[in-house]
Amino acid sequence: MSENKKRFNLIDLLIIVVIIGVVFVAWQYLSAGNKVAEGTVTYKINILKTEQNVADEIQVGDKIFDSVKNFEIGEVKEIVVTDATESVYDEVNNVFKTVTVPERIDILITVEGNGKTDESGTVVNGYELTVGKKMYIKGSNFATEAIAWEIGGGK
Repeated sequence: MSENKKRFNLIDLLIIVVIIGVVFVAWQYLSAGNKVAEGTVTYKINILKTEQNVADEIQVGDKIFDSVKNFEIGEVKEIVVTDATESVYDEVNNVFKTVTVPERIDILITVEGNGKTDESGTVVNGYELTVGKKMYIKGSNFATEAIAWEIGGGK
């Protein structure tokens, strides 16, 4: 009866070294991407082509909430109201023109909330922000649809 002994040889050693090297490189690569700035995140949301009564209900200092999940996503710091505009095609001159939309306004709201920013994006109180994202927001006296317009970083 011959006993087949398993022996540790040079090939086994090379395999172990390669595995350790791959794990080390992966760890370095993944940990380099975890640069997180936590603190106050400032961002802007835009409410487009709405009525004046919506702007009348939004005040500096108001808390803004996600109206779907009902959690706070920041506090209003600034409100800028402008006439709503849209592009229309002028067939006579063969150009697009920007015209004012009657009885409609755009509201640009600067909001601050506690959050974090890293390479994967910005999260404010658990709410993931991306520029262009449609948001359903509410305050104490209003509820509306908005778009994430500009996102600052952590301070």
